[in-house]
Amino acid sequence: MALTTVPVIAAAAVLWLLGAFSSAALYDSGGFGEASANLNFLFNSLGKSRFVPALPHPYIKWAEEGFGYLGIGGFILLGAGGLRIVFDKAFRHTVWIQRSRVIITGILICICIWLATNPEVIWNEYPLFRWVTPGWIGSLLRIFRSVGRFVWPVCYVLLLFGVISAGYRKGKRRFLGFGLLSMCLVIHLAEFSAFLDGRANETRHLIGYKELDEHRLDQFVDRYSHIYNFDLDKWQDIAMYAGTHRLTLNQSYLSRINWRTVLADTAKQEEKLWRGEASPDTLYLFPASWEMENWPQAIPNFYIYKNSGYYIGSLYPIEALQEYEIHQIGAKEQGAK
Repeated sequence: MALTTVPVIAAAAVLWLLGAFSSAALYDSGGFGEASANLNFLFNSLGKSRFVPALPHPYIKWAEEGFGYLGIGGFILLGAGGLRIVFDKAFRHTVWIQRSRVIITGILICICIWLATNPEVIWNEYPLFRWVTPGWIGSLLRIFRSVGRFVWPVCYVLLLFGVISAGYRKGKRRFLGFGLLSMCLVIHLAEFSAFLDGRANETRHLIGYKELDEHRLDQFVDRYSHIYNFDLDKWQDIAMYAGTHRLTLNQSYLSRINWRTVLADTAKQEEKLWRGEASPDTLYLFPASWEMENWPQAIPNFYIYKNSGYYIGSLYPIEALQEYEIHQIGAKEQGAK
């Protein structure tokens, strides 16, 4: 009992330290159900497989949050595990001895699937039914925008079972298990190699990072200690740039605070800029959709540059971006007026 309780308490303590039980997210936060999982999550490659086409998922806005496709290699391992339970008496006996843990794991898998498919169960493009949950549980679930991620542990447990069932062999049969695992690994790499290579290139050349880097901002980044990003839709690339150059970044998507607080802070910072209270140690990034041409007359001593991905603002002139400058009110110009 102690061996089971201690890991649970330790995991709860770690979650508490990370703020899992103290989130300021509201029960009525928007977006609930937009990132849930389609019931086909185990079989839907979402276009990431070289061999298996994607299944329909039109009702799921962010389907990748519920991505749990096992892959051809994973299905082979699961099939091998099922066959061993049916035909291998010794292995079946081993599973029977661990039946209490198997039952608990099965219950947890069912709970994860229930959580991941809230609030509506959808198979391919067909909505089946809506879950009926008690009021307080429904309110609690609304804290989670990406409920689809609860399928990830389901995927891990199933793959782990497949690996154990294939590799748990004695004597000369160990080579059979090793060969099966090696074959599935090769199939897995072949199936996802194109996707992984694409993600690697995407990570190396993230949109915002590439645009910032190609204009040689690195030559001047030591002037700044902070980035204030107004583009709340682009956070991953900016976070990478900030981390690479040891700059702090304003609270945005990465924060575990109330989203309304993030929006209020952004509006407050915008008002400060309009009053001419820009900080000299801060590099400001604005969405390309903003009409920044209307800003300069209200912001003295502020340089604004435009490129394909962002508007970049700074109290310092950035020589590398001079050809992209849309307005500049330097101290000399302001004094002349």
